[in-house]
Amino acid sequence: MSIHDAIMALSPLHYWTFGTAAGDLTAPDLVGTLNFTSAVNDGGGITGPEMGTTAQRLFSDQVWTTPGLGVTAYTTQTWLVLLSAPNIGGVPSYVDLMGFGDVSNRTARGWRLHTLSNSNGVGSSQLIWPSAAVSTQSTPGPYNGWHLLWWTINPSPLGWALNSETNTNSLNTVTIGANPLTTDQVWIQSSAAMVIAHLAAFNVVLNATQVATIGSQLVNWPTQIPINMPQTTGTATVDLTPVLTDTAHILSNQAVVDPIIQTQIPAINTTTTNIQTTTNTINTTTQSTHTDTQNIVNTLFPQLETPINYIAQTVGDILNGITTTVTTAAGTVSAKIGEFFTQHSKDQLGVFNPTSGPTCTHIHWVAGAAAYWGLTVEITSYPTEWTFTTPAGDWSIRDLAVLVISIGGDQVVRYGVHTTSYSLSPLPETFPFEIAGVGVPVTPPGYTIDVYWAGGVCGQLLLYYVPV
Repeated sequence: MSIHDAIMALSPLHYWTFGTAAGDLTAPDLVGTLNFTSAVNDGGGITGPEMGTTAQRLFSDQVWTTPGLGVTAYTTQTWLVLLSAPNIGGVPSYVDLMGFGDVSNRTARGWRLHTLSNSNGVGSSQLIWPSAAVSTQSTPGPYNGWHLLWWTINPSPLGWALNSETNTNSLNTVTIGANPLTTDQVWIQSSAAMVIAHLAAFNVVLNATQVATIGSQLVNWPTQIPINMPQTTGTATVDLTPVLTDTAHILSNQAVVDPIIQTQIPAINTTTTNIQTTTNTINTTTQSTHTDTQNIVNTLFPQLETPINYIAQTVGDILNGITTTVTTAAGTVSAKIGEFFTQHSKDQLGVFNPTSGPTCTHIHWVAGAAAYWGLTVEITSYPTEWTFTTPAGDWSIRDLAVLVISIGGDQVVRYGVHTTSYSLSPLPETFPFEIAGVGVPVTPPGYTIDVYWAGGVCGQLLLYYVPV
């Protein structure tokens, strides 16, 4: 089940997915009428928590707001947000992420959600009310890639709590301050590089079991590095019970099979002796044949020497007469006709571009049955804020694109593209066939190639084939 479907199954009152592209100034409410809007959007199109989804990176210049909610009192409600935040000191002190109230006077009314991550790898979030400093509740966060925060509010009897997918707090009964005004809005803004993918509001108090149906969708899928660079730390205990059990079975089977093998060894020895005797007889016969052949050669060779010399000279003349040329990208070279048919320069391969040039949209191409030798994924543009590592400065820690090859709808291979040019040959799971000395994989029926570009990345797919 997708995260979207898991949230919709709980019947939200409002739901925003923030699958906005850079430049989009509206994040629609999928089930209500409270669309988020912003005057600028320079962080849309970031890779989302699931393959094929996108999310919104927040910067200080972005302020996303809804229209006024039109409420004058708090009702039973639950809010839920799926986000990614920098870890290991990325946010050393609490900063705003979002809130409800007056966006120009955020401490007057409503609630605010804060978050931090210190240099010791400890992450935390706070739900703050304007009534008093004590009306603050913290919950630890994993801060490894994407994680879930949710908070409940029940006005009567009063109780509220902030929770994460790894920590559920008891209800807090401290007063929450002044009632809202009809003009109060939901707002989102952060001075840190937060990324938000899903936000939902419910008119009921959800419990941990219900929220777990959403949190269980947050798997470590192996196709993308999470947005905010998870750190690999800690240790774990490995349960070796299955291994020990299998080892015991192997030893038990060995105790049964060993005696059976021992009873067969005498018969094997007898058969081996018979084979050796037969081999000796063959060797004797072979030696006699060799002696007879040598006698024939010694007798006939002097008589055949002259015709053989004549034949050799004639063959040389023929070879000199059938010399031709082969044209390569490096120029024209001489070659015999036989060599021409057993050698074909790979730089003569044709190139096919399914999109006729660079594109920023998903490429889906059906190869069909054809002689395609290999491919290249070329990155022509990417966001300027992305950096490249390694001594050569040519490897991106983010996936620039994802290359997927499938046959009949079943995925065969998947490669993450981290450099501006990625080549693959021969194509996997193809039938080897030789054309003019070039090993050409022939693509089977249903062979498809997909290229998924990361947000803000454009490029092209080049396919190499043997010209007909």
